[in-house]
Amino acid sequence: MGVLRFSNAHRVVDPDPEPEPDPESESESETETETDPDPESEPETDPDPETDPDPESESDPDPESETEPSTEPTTVTPTPSSACDCNIYYRNYQWALQDCLCRCFQNECLMNRENDQRKKDGKTPFVPVTEELCKSFINKKCSVGFPVVAEFPIPAPCGCNRKPGSIATERFYSLCHLLKYSAESSKPFLSYSYCWPI
Repeated sequence: MGVLRFSNAHRVVDPDPEPEPDPESESESETETETDPDPESEPETDPDPETDPDPESESDPDPESETEPSTEPTTVTPTPSSACDCNIYYRNYQWALQDCLCRCFQNECLMNRENDQRKKDGKTPFVPVTEELCKSFINKKCSVGFPVVAEFPIPAPCGCNRKPGSIATERFYSLCHLLKYSAESSKPFLSYSYCWPI
């Protein structure tokens, strides 16, 4: 039986000589099909990107080549770099109302950055006001809530504006306590996070 299988394989080779007259007709038909597929191949090229991953991968290398240059990282980075562009040690206090509560900011750049983030998050934007008006919106009492830890910029020992200093971390009973302390003492905080009670 194994021999029959081998002979079948030889028979598969034998039909090749028979198609020799057919290849001429096939070559004519291939020429015709080549002329026909060319117009069809152009329309097929359009469906191919939708169905075949290869044309998509051809379009992907273009974005990848764009990703390799610093153009896209620069485009993506400006949001973080704009955050980095803000000098956290530059003191030019700005005052604004955050949900009808007074908030002091280290400088206008930091206030605008945080305001943009609030807008993206669907929160109400800050309302810039004068220091006097803002201080009239400081809470008189705060109830104990979820504790927060805040970071405060400390100026350089020389007291020079814009020169890097250090960052101090302080803990408060609630966000209300933090906002109250920050506004009363004119000490803007950079960020805060909720933490577990001790």
